[in-house]
Amino acid sequence: MKKLTLIFGLILNTSFLFSQLTYVPDNNFEQALIDLGYDDVLDDYVLTANIDNVEELTIRNCSISDLTGIEDFIALETLDFANNQITDFDLSNNKDLTFLNFAGNQCTSIDLNQNASLVYLVCPFNHLISLDISNCVDLIFLNCWNNQLTNVNVSNNTALEMILLEENKLTSLDITANTSLIELWCHTNQLTSLNIRNGNNSILGILEAYSNPDLACIEVDSVEAAYGNSNWNKDETAIYSEDCNSVGISDSFIMNLKVITFPNPFTTSTTFSYTLLKTYTAVIKIFNSQGQQVEEIVQEQPNGPHEVRWNAEGLPAGMYYFRIQAGEQIGTGKLVFMR
Repeated sequence: MKKLTLIFGLILNTSFLFSQLTYVPDNNFEQALIDLGYDDVLDDYVLTANIDNVEELTIRNCSISDLTGIEDFIALETLDFANNQITDFDLSNNKDLTFLNFAGNQCTSIDLNQNASLVYLVCPFNHLISLDISNCVDLIFLNCWNNQLTNVNVSNNTALEMILLEENKLTSLDITANTSLIELWCHTNQLTSLNIRNGNNSILGILEAYSNPDLACIEVDSVEAAYGNSNWNKDETAIYSEDCNSVGISDSFIMNLKVITFPNPFTTSTTFSYTLLKTYTAVIKIFNSQGQQVEEIVQEQPNGPHEVRWNAEGLPAGMYYFRIQAGEQIGTGKLVFMR
């Protein structure tokens, strides 16, 4: 009798192991798994044994809104569910993931704290307002453009080679820890601070930092090298400096001061023309191509139009940069001094 009971128990346990199921409530998700051969009946369940060894899963353009069931894909290394309707998901069980693409969904936040093996993260065209990748220390590719991000901390991601964060709402970005970086795309944000002085700007082949109208200064390894790099693009109103603090760039200001310089290029002197909204002490600072200040003009000026003449006699010919601050108004630009 005991022998029969033992045999019966073994049969039950074996039957249970072979019939363990994964709950997949989203019909479009389950249908995609059926199409891939991991299931055969649309009944909200998939045999776990059919999916727990899958290393790569691509389910694009399937109108999926719920990714429940993904937790049993414990061997996944590559997951691509771009262009669906997913608002959130849990990948805490998918610890072997190295590639994740969820572009074109509706996510506002994600938790990647358990995905330390990630190497590639692709998430443009979502609604992300926050992104914590501090545990993804092996990440080399980050593409999260066209979201709602206001801040991204990449200080732990020292292996990063490409960062694409354009068309967000970033106000500051610091890549001083990212010494392997070869491409940085951060245009069309709201940057007031950008520090790319990582000691290895020589390998940064592409910098796209334009369409940041409030960005007055970009901190770099070498001002001369920065201005000489034709693949680096920024707004005309921003300058490069090896120390933006010494330049005196404020972290924030409420409007740009429109400044016209004439003549420019010039051979002896040039004139700054601008209009103040009210009485201010106007401070004009002029820097050479190495970011060193060569002139400062301070004048108390009433509201209205003003013209200030600067004579460059005695200085070497070359490229110069100016910054004019009058209260909350700031204007920057470049000058070409020719002999």
